[in-house]
Amino acid sequence: MMRNLQPAKPAEKEAEVSDELDRLLNGTPDLPKEVKDKIAMMEARLHQQEVHAERVRLRQEVADVTDKYDKNLTTDLQQVLYSAVQRDPNVDLGRVAEQYTTWLAKREEEAIARYLEKNPGASVAEAETQATEASSSVPSRPKRAGTGASSVARTADRKSYGTIKEGTEALFKAMERGDIKLFG
Repeated sequence: MMRNLQPAKPAEKEAEVSDELDRLLNGTPDLPKEVKDKIAMMEARLHQQEVHAERVRLRQEVADVTDKYDKNLTTDLQQVLYSAVQRDPNVDLGRVAEQYTTWLAKREEEAIARYLEKNPGASVAEAETQATEASSSVPSRPKRAGTGASSVARTADRKSYGTIKEGTEALFKAMERGDIKLFG
């Protein structure tokens, strides 16, 4: 029995293939608006899915890191890690967590030492209890790196100056005294 076979189509000319490839690679200005809208919608949906996948991955990575530390630190440590990722998306979360817990332990040891200094008759266990009770509240954060100009200007320090010249002179005097550090 013979099959009905379609005759072979002749190969397209190389120039036509090249033109079509160029058209596809250089964008598609000749597509109908409906098709362009659908492509834009699909790109937006793809972007949303990628963002969601990255959020899930980041949450899992943060959870993996925080699981290695004291459960009482979980919330604070999560905030520190998310802040670190916000500043630098390529940061090593394990290293950030280690630095934070080391800093926190140092603060606790300093609190114990201060307590023992103020209360010479106190035992080390009593001092540790006092230090952990004090550190269970939100710990103070380390100083920010970078310019300190924003942290120096306090409400009480603010004065209104009549002219730009007066304000400029006051700024230079503050810089000479070391009250304001513009470049770290």
